Amino acid sequence: LIRDMTHDNLLRFVGLSVTAPNFAIVTDFATRGTLTNMLSNRSVNIDWLFSCSIITDI
Repeated sequence: LIRDMTHDNLLRFVGLSVTAPNFAIVTDFATRGTLTNMLSNRSVNIDWLFSCSIITDI
């Protein structure tokens, strides 16, 4: 089901590894990095409109 999801704003799901003790989700490469990295990077200027867009998307 997740593998079939496609959207311009979503990374493509490639696979999953559940071999204990390590678990991993494999997706396409995010060229701009993760959302967490972008939000914590003080050199990235995020305006209120973009912030509201992220909140409503989540």
